[in-house]
Amino acid sequence: MHDTGSELDLVILDGLLGMIRMPEKRWNLLTSFETGAQEHLQRLELMAGEGDQTAFLSRVHTIKGGSGALGMKQIVALCLEIEAAGASLDAAAMSAYVVRLRSAFNAGAAALSAHLEQLHPRT
Repeated sequence: MHDTGSELDLVILDGLLGMIRMPEKRWNLLTSFETGAQEHLQRLELMAGEGDQTAFLSRVHTIKGGSGALGMKQIVALCLEIEAAGASLDAAAMSAYVVRLRSAFNAGAAALSAHLEQLHPRT
C-alpha cells in the first residue's frame, strides 16, 4: 500500500470527497487529475524548451491551485519552490523542474488512488 500521509493533506481531500457522494464520481477525480497532469506536463515541457518563463510560471501557478484543492502537498510545495525561483529560472532549470513535477504528479496520483481504494475498493 502507498503511504498517503506524505503526499496528501487528508483534511483537504476528505473535505472535497465529502461533497462528492458517489464513488464513481470520486474515482473520476483520479482520472481527471491524471489527464490534467499529462496536459500540464506537456505544456511545461514546451514552455521550458522555448525558455518561456512567464508562461511557465503562470502554468505552475494554475497547477498549484488545482493540486491544492486536492490536498496534493508535495506538488504544492514544489510549485511554491518554482514560484520562489521566479525570475532566476532559465530553460535548463525549467526542464529540471518538469522532471520533478512529473515525479510529484505520479506520487500524488498513486496516493490518491490508494486513498480512494481504501474508501471504495474497486471490484
